[in-house]
Amino acid sequence: MTSLAKSLVGASVLALLATGGAHAADHENEIGLIVAGVTDSWNGVQFIDGGFTGDDTTLASGHNARLSLPLGDNLSLQTDVDVEWNDRAFDNNEVSGQRWGFQGAGHFSWRDPSRGLFGVFGGVAASSHNDSGPTYRTNLRFVGGEAQVYIDNLTLYAQAAYVDQEGELTGDGFFARGVGRWFTDSDTRFQVEGLFANLDFFDGQTGDYDIFQWGARFDTVWNDAPIVGSLPIMIAYRGTLRDGCLGVGPDTDTSDHTIMAGFSYHWGATSKLDSDRRGATLDTPNVATLAPCYDDD
Repeated sequence: MTSLAKSLVGASVLALLATGGAHAADHENEIGLIVAGVTDSWNGVQFIDGGFTGDDTTLASGHNARLSLPLGDNLSLQTDVDVEWNDRAFDNNEVSGQRWGFQGAGHFSWRDPSRGLFGVFGGVAASSHNDSGPTYRTNLRFVGGEAQVYIDNLTLYAQAAYVDQEGELTGDGFFARGVGRWFTDSDTRFQVEGLFANLDFFDGQTGDYDIFQWGARFDTVWNDAPIVGSLPIMIAYRGTLRDGCLGVGPDTDTSDHTIMAGFSYHWGATSKLDSDRRGATLDTPNVATLAPCYDDD
């Protein structure tokens, strides 16, 4: 990782912490933090543009869970885990693209539920682009800072982190992410997000790679669902663009697009908005998807 990239990551983290602290420290805590959790479960379709090997369409599935524990009036500790795979996870790699991914993270933060939050986070992630024949797996660690600002029914969320990789590939880099959440009522939420990552593998021997990721999500509660009566549903989209493939060169772009539909349950809070402000409000991007594609021919 270049000194310039390290300086950018450091400056981003400090800016997040300083902004969150200045905004939240001047206000009294109005409502207390709570023990709360969120679980998501979805199925969908993934469209992969493999660049040098062609396109593919696969079924995909994912599950994640978050738990927030208060540590006094303003401090809290939160954990989140995420697992995701598609139906080519154990097949030969016909095209480039993630096959399965797993990650876990922890967050430590200070929060005023009426104004905002600032804190630090870190975690580990693993992914594979092929599980038979030539194999490409990644193991990543990440650590960074994050901040949130609450404006009426709008939540603004920013993260920046240093990423380190060991195993078959070695190298480091960083990612920066921004999220916006808008609650039209206490249980209906629209979310958009964007992420940029720069990763350097093989300790600089092949150069660095830029990864762009973007997404949108809609959550609501279907109060007149048959049989169950109330059903918390979610619909989401995620796109990823990688600017090159290892073994091919930086001019070969690859991308994937995932459409998801499923259920998102919260507990310990009175609503999704209540959980966002007092409970399990933090998450991490799917870091396992950030690894560049790989030519295993």
